[in-house]
Amino acid sequence: MDSVSSRHMPYSVVPLDIARHRDALLALWAENTYDPRTNPGAMERFTWLYGSPDRSCTWIAIETSSDSVIGACSVFRANRWVDGRPVQAGVMNLFMIDAKHRTGAAALSLQRALAAGCHEAGFDLVLIKLSHHRMPVFIRGGFKRVGTVRKWRRWLDGDDAGSRRRVDSCRQEIVFAADARFDALLETTRLQGRIVGETTSAYLNWRYTGFRDNYRYYCLLHQDDGRLLGYVVYHRMNEGAIVADIGCESLCGPAIEELLAGFSEAMRNDGCAWITVAYLGHSSFEDRLRRLGFEPMKSIKDRPLLAYADARLSPETLGSLFESRNWFFVGDQTAILLSESVWRSGPPIAESALQTDGIAAQ
Repeated sequence: MDSVSSRHMPYSVVPLDIARHRDALLALWAENTYDPRTNPGAMERFTWLYGSPDRSCTWIAIETSSDSVIGACSVFRANRWVDGRPVQAGVMNLFMIDAKHRTGAAALSLQRALAAGCHEAGFDLVLIKLSHHRMPVFIRGGFKRVGTVRKWRRWLDGDDAGSRRRVDSCRQEIVFAADARFDALLETTRLQGRIVGETTSAYLNWRYTGFRDNYRYYCLLHQDDGRLLGYVVYHRMNEGAIVADIGCESLCGPAIEELLAGFSEAMRNDGCAWITVAYLGHSSFEDRLRRLGFEPMKSIKDRPLLAYADARLSPETLGSLFESRNWFFVGDQTAILLSESVWRSGPPIAESALQTDGIAAQ
């Protein structure tokens, strides 16, 4: 990645040099998220994000007059299948600007550097989920709106476990890591005509396994051969469970309904009072959520999904990307900074900062 020219500009943007920029990044994290120097969970995430150059890419904004770091944005690898075609994609998970420089110019400099350098960095598609009032600066930077990620919740206070019709050919299992069965399932899910993640076992284990966030995989298996029919990636809160990702061999057949109903029952048995899932995609899946007892939460919980797509993608791919009904997108795929009740270490950050999926205020 080349730096953005700083001639006659208050800010320049350069690729991350972790040896040079580490202390400044730690300070930005402390201001905008959690302080990695005092919070073990944040330090693990810091190391995970910046210690994998093949998995993530970071741009650093520098004030030219003082040569000081005043912002950063990071994109981590999250490839997609679009109508059965692979697309090199990433999720912007952190966008941080020093409080004294939140006038728009610094943010726009980062946006333009990302747009100019994402293809060279290996990303032909970059996604971001954020709050409505932060949309304008990203739109100015070349992003377009895909749709709205709606948050759904199911209360588990009633015992309807005996009322649902189970699929006799299935069994359940909760595992702590993805294995070869997940790779076999991906070969089916990627051909369903939806825009889905390239969720190989290697990706899932890098993305979700091994952190104090306590991610688990609820699995629906074929009774006879143990074939994986579907899974739910989730993590527990004090009173409930948040769905981070879903994969299923069919998004419109009995398997997905059995997967979600079985997951709900398993979480109830584990003491959960509720389940939440954030979703963007075809309305038929929302109809299924309603039938299973999920209800949309207040609109303040909804988040727009924006995308920057490289013009070199095929016209067919570009046309598909901005039709929200073509997606199967589970919103917590984007979150790497969870609430204080999960990490339990260091002073909690303001709730407003946590609701932006790590995207700091502009």
